[in-house]
Amino acid sequence: MDASSKDEEYRNGVRDCTSSKDSEQWLTHNQMDKSMSQIASWTTHRGSTGESPFLLVYGTEDIIPAELGTPSHRILNFSEESNRGLLKENLDLIEELREKTFIRAQRYKNIMINSYNKRVKAWSFQVGDLVLRRVDTLKPVEKLDPTWEGPYKVTGIIDRGAYELEDLEGRPCQGLGTFTISKNITYEDILLMNETPSRDKVGSDRRNEPASMDHHLV
Repeated sequence: MDASSKDEEYRNGVRDCTSSKDSEQWLTHNQMDKSMSQIASWTTHRGSTGESPFLLVYGTEDIIPAELGTPSHRILNFSEESNRGLLKENLDLIEELREKTFIRAQRYKNIMINSYNKRVKAWSFQVGDLVLRRVDTLKPVEKLDPTWEGPYKVTGIIDRGAYELEDLEGRPCQGLGTFTISKNITYEDILLMNETPSRDKVGSDRRNEPASMDHHLV
């Protein structure tokens, strides 16, 4: 569940709790929604850091409204004198906490990068390869229109995924497009890809489309 859905669920719960007449003397619904949404965002532990934003800013965890009406360890054992000393101690340790959180966030980021890179297939083209171009990169298309057009022939490699193309009649192609390598695709297969699919095959045809990458053309 992402943060937005958590906030929405929290607000829905607040609306249910504040629907009685007695609650109207405390805060309006709009004020309550805003306050509870902010509290939920500030006190929720993030998966990337393992800590809440409130803790990283102030050095201690906030008391959420639910704890005020329900007996908890922090409420039952509260001592103003000891609490003041603990707050000062937390402020002395807050820099260390932030450094550990930063390291944890970097580790989480690397995990996400590695997970994404495992699903990415790098494609490269050589001069003479036949490639297809997505139609929707040049003009709007309808749902049942052909997805690909071509084939085009790679005539030059520029840099960083930029290629020079020409059609089968030798006319150079210019513009922006998305292309897929077609070394193992016969010309008959290319013609079938460009045929207009029927309504009952749209989903399966899209799942079987060849992998693609974005490339800038000259």
